[in-house]
Amino acid sequence: MLKNFLKWVIIIGFILAAWIYFTGSGNCQELSEQEKLLTEISVDVKYIKSSIEELKIDFKSIQSDLTNLEHRVTNVEHKTNNLENVICNIESINKWFLGILATIVGGLVLYQYRRASTFRKNDRA
Repeated sequence: MLKNFLKWVIIIGFILAAWIYFTGSGNCQELSEQEKLLTEISVDVKYIKSSIEELKIDFKSIQSDLTNLEHRVTNVEHKTNNLENVICNIESINKWFLGILATIVGGLVLYQYRRASTFRKNDRA
């Protein structure tokens, strides 16, 4: 009876060992495939993170450039307004200058006309 019991223990032990060996290797294979998939997913996530960081840096650079352009446009608008004021002032000064010049020229013409008329009077006398 002890011999039969030992035979059955050995047979059951052998079957269990074989079952553990074959099913365990399958699990290891499945785990290695899962580990490969997880590694690939991890690599993809890291790549996406680095790409997002690059996009953030590019966005900050573009935002900085837009801010600089906004300041430049504001300065150009301010200078344009100043130039318009200067042009208006020059036009005003030009009108005054032309008015004064026309008065002087008109005065000189009248003075020459008067002088010419006094010379005629002196020549007739």
